[in-house]
Amino acid sequence: MLADHTIVWLNSDSQLTYPVAFNGDTRELRLKGEAFFEVTKDIHKPFIVHTSQFDIRVTGTQFNVRSYPEERESATLAEGNIQLEMNRHIYRIVPGQQAYLQGQEVKIKEVDLEHAIAWRHDAFSFKEEPLGNIMNELSRWYDVEFFFAKPDLKEAHFSLDIQRYENIATILSKLEKTGRVRFRVSGK
Repeated sequence: MLADHTIVWLNSDSQLTYPVAFNGDTRELRLKGEAFFEVTKDIHKPFIVHTSQFDIRVTGTQFNVRSYPEERESATLAEGNIQLEMNRHIYRIVPGQQAYLQGQEVKIKEVDLEHAIAWRHDAFSFKEEPLGNIMNELSRWYDVEFFFAKPDLKEAHFSLDIQRYENIATILSKLEKTGRVRFRVSGK
């Protein structure tokens, strides 16, 4: 909980930099990784999340920001309104939409909120996701490294819904049951 009573949930391998108290006309912080925010409403002091690529400005709402270095950045709105600012352009997002970067361009799409913010509810939810992305997520959460003997497998798509506190061996076993991949465990 921040000084203004905003609640923030941080995903694994994430960093949030913020002041002890919000002085001045804004409430600003910096995010590396992923966080879900329930921002306390204050129309006189906008809440601003800075990432490496864009800024998100709100006065009170619920939203998710994903800003891992090796992945495309995105902001997903669960409730209220947000505006994403990048290169002096402002993009307004409504609940159920996700703004994401494709190159240096902002795209907006409709999303399934349950899937998009599953981590916030202690779950993994992958829908036709490339295996490379799935392994990145598992790597962060379980503090393990994956090596692909066949690099083209990184692009194979899988769907999987499972609790985050499940043993990693159970998750790998479910992926192996598809017959498309095989895992060998050695240390981490």
